[in-house]
Amino acid sequence: MDGIFIITPHVLSDISVMRDQTTVELTNTGWLDNGSTPSQPCLRLHITLTSDDLAERFQPGDGSTYRPSDLDLYFRDRSSSRAAVEDGILTISDRLTGDLLLEAVVSASVIERFVSAVRQYAARTGNDRKYTVELQCEGTIATSFEKRIFIVYNAENELLRERSVVPGHIEL
Repeated sequence: MDGIFIITPHVLSDISVMRDQTTVELTNTGWLDNGSTPSQPCLRLHITLTSDDLAERFQPGDGSTYRPSDLDLYFRDRSSSRAAVEDGILTISDRLTGDLLLEAVVSASVIERFVSAVRQYAARTGNDRKYTVELQCEGTIATSFEKRIFIVYNAENELLRERSVVPGHIEL
């Protein structure tokens, strides 16, 4: 089930992008339902910023542009219960400084489907759990990059490895 899911931004700091409406679209996951040939799953974020504002957001202080290896993607459960997770915070951050570049509230079911697609894609293709992230604004994909790790934490900031995407050779 590919589709667009509306998420409500969550303000944890003064990052203005978190105050704008953002949508998350899972693409290349329809094969989970119909048994067709797997495609590399994609997490597409539609952001209500101009291209220039997005480019500025994704530049470290030195004026360069972040490389995919400079970025961490993770999901943090907002519920205090260890039972079913309803929603959480999807975050893209600077791997070295921890600076938040983008945050939004997203349904846990969207993240669970995404993680399942990445894992099944890896199992069926041998493609080491890769997935694509696309940042779209003004109707155009502004940037796209591949990642291999997607971490899921509970509300107590404990790693939920069984709900995360972590290649087997990676130690956390």
